[in-house]
Amino acid sequence: MSPQKTKELLANSLPCVVAMEGCASFHYWARTAESFGHEVKGMVPKKVKPYISNQKTDANDAVGIAVASAQLGMTFCQVKTLSQQNIQAIQTSRKWFDRATTSLGNHIRALCFEYGATIPFGKKSLRESISYFISPESSHLPIPIKQLLMILWQ
Repeated sequence: MSPQKTKELLANSLPCVVAMEGCASFHYWARTAESFGHEVKGMVPKKVKPYISNQKTDANDAVGIAVASAQLGMTFCQVKTLSQQNIQAIQTSRKWFDRATTSLGNHIRALCFEYGATIPFGKKSLRESISYFISPESSHLPIPIKQLLMILWQ
C-alpha cells in the first residue's frame, strides 16, 4: 500500500488499535495514526518474529504482528514525539560522525604510513601532520597522494 493510501486508510477508519513492528519509520507512522485518533502499539521486531510463520512476506508479517499484539505480557514501545525523535536523530548522527571521523583518521594514517610518513595518534597530531604532508614544501608523499589526502581531509 502506498504511503498516501495508508494515510487515507488511517483517516477514514474508526479509531482502533494500530499494531506496528518497530522499524525506521515507526514513530512517523505512529504519530500519523495517533493524529487520526488511533491507539498505537509498537513492538520490537525480536518480539514479533516468533509469531511470524512461513516465509517472510508483508502478509505473513501483518498476521504475525496482529497475533503478537494480542499476547499477554507483550511489551510495547512508547511513541516518540517529534522533539524526542529530533534529539535521538542528533545523538545517533553525532555517534556515527564520531566513528566515521575516527575511521577516516585511521585510514589517512595508514595511507601515509604506506609511504613511510608516520602520524601520531590524536586529532591534534593528525591535523598538524596533514597540514605538513600536503604542503608544497613536503616531499614525503607523491603529488597524487597529496591530492587524495586533500580530498579526504576536506
